[in-house]
Parts: sequence; C-alpha cells; structure tokens
Amino acid sequence: MKRLSTILFSALLPALAHAQTHLDVKVPDRLEHDLFGPVKSVLTEYSYNLSDLSYKEELVFDAAGNLLSRTKWDSKGAVTRFTTNTYDAAGCFVAQRVENRGKGGTNECDVVLNLPARKIALRDRKTGEVEIRTYSEAKYHLHTERMDKAKKPLSSNAFKRRPDHKETEYVSCDERGRAVYTVAFGWTESNLLEKELIQHNEKKTRTLTENEYLATDAHGNWTQCLAQTYKLERSGKEKDYEKFLKRTIEYHAN
Repeated sequence: MKRLSTILFSALLPALAHAQTHLDVKVPDRLEHDLFGPVKSVLTEYSYNLSDLSYKEELVFDAAGNLLSRTKWDSKGAVTRFTTNTYDAAGCFVAQRVENRGKGGTNECDVVLNLPARKIALRDRKTGEVEIRTYSEAKYHLHTERMDKAKKPLSSNAFKRRPDHKETEYVSCDERGRAVYTVAFGWTESNLLEKELIQHNEKKTRTLTENEYLATDAHGNWTQCLAQTYKLERSGKEKDYEKFLKRTIEYHAN
C-alpha cells in the first residue's frame, strides 16, 4: 500500500497490520440488520407516492459477505453513484473508489487497518480527509470520526446497540461534537426494521417512518415494503410521503 500521510496515520493508527491478518468485522458497509443469509446481490427498486418515477440501487457481495459494489440509478435509468471496494488475497479491505456521476467527481480512498484497536481508516487521496471507523469486540460498527488532512474534526457519529447488537440509536454530530440529528430504531420480532424516529436538533423537527413488510423470502429477507413517513407535531402526526420498495435478492450457492 502506498505511504499514507505518514504523520497522521502513524499518530492515529499505530501497530498497523495489513497483508497477514484480516480485521474481522461485520463487513464495513453491510447493513447487518437488513440482510440475512449468503446474499450475493440485492437490487432495490423504489418510488414515492405511487409515482411512475422509479429509482434503483444494487449491492453486490462476495461469498464472505464483503461489499464489492454499490450502484445507484436515477428515475431516468442513469447511474448517479458507483462505489467499489477492493480486498486483498487475505480478505483485507484495502481501497474504495466512489464515482459521484451526478456531481461529476471521483474519490479514491486508501485503507489502513489497526487490528488491536479494531479500527478501519479510509484516507481520500484527493482531499486528504480521513474517516476512522471503530468496531466492537463482537465485530459491529460503533463509531466514526472524520477529519481533514490537518486533523481538524469535520463530523462524527455513533451507534447504541442492544445486547443482540441491533441498533437502538444513531447520533450524528458536527465538528464541535454537537448532535445534529438522532435516529431511534424499533424492530419487529423477526428482526426487521419496524420504525425510525428522526429528530433534527437545529430544525427542531421530528419525523417517524413506519415500515410495513408485504412479502419476505425463505431467508427472512423482505422483498416488498411500504414505508410511510410522518411529520410529528404537537397536534399529532401528519403524513409526509410514502415509499414503495421492491427487492430482488440473489444468493451464493452453499
């Protein structure tokens, strides 16, 4: 791996290990609460308020569950964002490339692993910005901090989890550590996401999304979902919009 801002990375991530050992986390970008079984790919199509305009997103995984790529399409079928992750022969996450075609830019990140501290650091080759992700001993994502190339904080976020590791709360903070918004999660008995309550602190607004699962497959993954979002006011809740989602899931052979 090329030399990565030596001073910054040596200060943040001592005792680096790379080629010999894999940082055994629950896959950096995989939504553990949302996928079950040996998933190979997930194509999600969705539309708002019964509109004919449909959007798409596809996730592709290797047999170990590592996220290989994420592709997003707009309502006209044009790719707006394409992300690829690269892993070495030992299964270590080593690089990420993001093509933001909607904004016309490409970002490439190198990756450094700190095994004892259970951290993954991504450094943007273009801007020098660094994102550091911390994982629990049970291999679940706990915290992220972002900073510029001069080590100035940009933002951070953190998860709270139940004993079974399901997320109960997500907090996103600004560069001063002030909470910008908070998301509270509720789950069904089948471990599907039932509710999301979002509180925007600056705007002083709250929104609630309730998910109704219309179909699931043999692995317990949902294939059709109706998500209804409400604005919460003192007088009650007012419907904002609804979103219909359909997923086509392909699995790796056992």
